[in-house]
Amino acid sequence: MAMYEIEDVVEKSIRCLDKSSLPSMDIRDLIYNLYEFQKDWDAGFTNFRVPNILLSHQYMFAFRLEEHPFYKQNKAKFGKIKKQEFAFLEFDSSGGYWCKNYRNEKGEKIPFEKLCCDIGSVLWSEFVASGKIKGDGALAPRELAFSEMMMCIVKEAEKQHDVNLLALWYLVCFLLTDDELTVDLAGDLKEYLCTQKVFEAAQMLNGFEVSDEDLEDMGEAFSMLFSPYIEWKKVTDKSVSYIRERVCGLLNDGEYYEALEQVKKGLLLAPTDGYLLLYRACSIIIMQSMSLLKKNLVDIEHEMKVLNLLLKSGMPQTDFIHFYKSIGYRLLGDVDKTKDELNEVLRINPDHKNAKKFLENL
Repeated sequence: MAMYEIEDVVEKSIRCLDKSSLPSMDIRDLIYNLYEFQKDWDAGFTNFRVPNILLSHQYMFAFRLEEHPFYKQNKAKFGKIKKQEFAFLEFDSSGGYWCKNYRNEKGEKIPFEKLCCDIGSVLWSEFVASGKIKGDGALAPRELAFSEMMMCIVKEAEKQHDVNLLALWYLVCFLLTDDELTVDLAGDLKEYLCTQKVFEAAQMLNGFEVSDEDLEDMGEAFSMLFSPYIEWKKVTDKSVSYIRERVCGLLNDGEYYEALEQVKKGLLLAPTDGYLLLYRACSIIIMQSMSLLKKNLVDIEHEMKVLNLLLKSGMPQTDFIHFYKSIGYRLLGDVDKTKDELNEVLRINPDHKNAKKFLENL
């Protein structure tokens, strides 16, 4: 598991908490404990993924650089820092940091130009002592047991139907120690995490692979929480309808390699399944067109025959099939047949945007 997944679960949990009806001070305490949890991993500094949320709940505080208690004695150092996009104030070990600009979710550069500190840091204590931070912001954060923090966030995620966040926490559970994932916590989490929707979302995450062999050396809590997933996976892996649904989702998400691997698995169970044959043809054709697979005209011609057979079989997705035939003919170098197929797509579905765009670009 990559550390960006720890960063993601912290960021998404903070966004979830911000949408909740919890008191702001409770949210602040949960944010504090989330970042303390993140420090146990080799994760990056991620405050500026959610700066406005951290400021609004008084976890992070922003000041002019000149307001730092040691600014007058260190003007030269602060002058150099002010020219940087981002910098930790490492020379005084205060826990402060400077941010000139940050990027929002859209990748846009946002001017900021502030000296910041987080609650509980030395610099925060200095600002509290000087009266620059007052009221609720001056109150020390409450340290929570890991189980209390996690259960609170999981319950909020469930209320908000945030299946992806629940799946991320399910993945995190697999990496916890026996001290962190106790039998009591596993029992409480089971109600929220051991559901089909969470299982489906979890198995789509990178690094989420759990088997009977994994649980052999793990304690009762891990078995309690992950055995239901393993049993579910044994059943669904043998379900052609489930594989169809999963492949369709993978293709829509552009995960062509994984889609093709799942198709191969499905065809071992049902070699003549029309939808799986269609998805295989689409995967191979689109991957060759994007140079994700080496161009192989023999394979293209074979999949084109499959598409023709599917049309003759009466499969209802005719515009979908004709569109992929157009890509196949383009790979084969037949521009006229490519146009014919695209025109057929638009005859069936006049609003097919990709067909219109493809035809315009020929």
